Amino acid sequence: MVRGDFVTLILQSGERRSLRDLGVTNSVDVTLYFLMSDLHVAVLALDDQRHLLATGVVSQVTPALLDGAVTGTFAEGQACFVVTVPELPREVRRLVLVAGHDERPVAQAQALTVHLGGHTFEPLPLLKQEQAVVLLELYATASGWRVAAIGHGYQGGWEELLKAFAASSDQITAWSDQRQTLQQRETFTEWEVRDASGAVLLSLREAQPLPSSRSWSRRCLLPSVPGRSRPNRMRLLEGRARSRGKYARWRSFWRSSPN
Repeated sequence: MVRGDFVTLILQSGERRSLRDLGVTNSVDVTLYFLMSDLHVAVLALDDQRHLLATGVVSQVTPALLDGAVTGTFAEGQACFVVTVPELPREVRRLVLVAGHDERPVAQAQALTVHLGGHTFEPLPLLKQEQAVVLLELYATASGWRVAAIGHGYQGGWEELLKAFAASSDQITAWSDQRQTLQQRETFTEWEVRDASGAVLLSLREAQPLPSSRSWSRRCLLPSVPGRSRPNRMRLLEGRARSRGKYARWRSFWRSSPN
């Protein structure tokens, strides 16, 4: 497919390309579309020894690091990262897009697609029992920055992945704490309206607000995966209501059959 003055590509696992050949220059947009509840996505910044830097995890909790050279924007079913290459600190030689689940293999995701500058990479067919995976890697060379499609995972989950990048025990603990913080943010209150027979007519769910650091970026609001509903819409809680924190927005949906 031709887009503008270059051809869009479907990258294969192990394929390496220069960013210039892909039509990408100073600013690199990388977006992961996924359909899996509680999937955590991040970008890791590494030095020339492939070691994780002290402040090298860009995630929903820390969406802007390295003096703003790498920023993340998160919404349901997608995570978008913008890399401003000329502003990267000199010690950053690699940026790695990673994703993982605390309980299930990533292969159980119903959708998992990486977009970079109009090009795509489909890592899902490569995965089996891995709970944390390396999806894509940007790395510096003497001739400029390049990208590698990876699709390699770790059955040992996040701890095994981080240890592969020489993360310290403090960094592993900090990333674990971040994931717990995200899970606490995703709480809500749910009410149900029933008729005389007990059938559920209407369910109202009140969610917590998104923090300002996760504000949506216009450049990252790309189309959702076609034909798929958003992940959190499939996770309906029944029973007593749960509530933590401030109320912000309402989501409603109809159900046609009783419990």
